[in-house]
Amino acid sequence: SAYEVLDHFEEAVRLNPQDPTSYYLLGSWYWEIAKLSGWKRRLAKLIYGELP
Repeated sequence: SAYEVLDHFEEAVRLNPQDPTSYYLLGSWYWEIAKLSGWKRRLAKLIYGELP
């Protein structure tokens, strides 16, 4: 699920905070969530629960 991917990105940042790729991927995940339209956001809440 999307939250498993988020967990892996956060773990990558925690394990190697000097790796810019990990930060890029984590930021990309949050960017995709932030730009969800209203109906997609509601659908995601139904499927996954609360969004970050």
